[in-house]
Amino acid sequence: LDTRAANAISIDAVADDNVVNRSESRMPTLISGAVTGDAQPGDNVAVAVNGHTFTGVVVTDEHGALRY
Repeated sequence: LDTRAANAISIDAVADDNVVNRSESRMPTLISGAVTGDAQPGDNVAVAVNGHTFTGVVVTDEHGALRY
């Protein structure tokens, strides 16, 4: 029985300089990225930012890569 999931997650740049400045913080910010390993489409992804947790779902993109 395999009790360890071998997954990796990367987060895409969230702004041009990868820093959300004051004016950018006043509008919705898309958080996206890629997952590898044992991740499957439909798996949940949780990202914590400044004490708040945001969730998304793993999907397969047009190139067959797993993204959220």
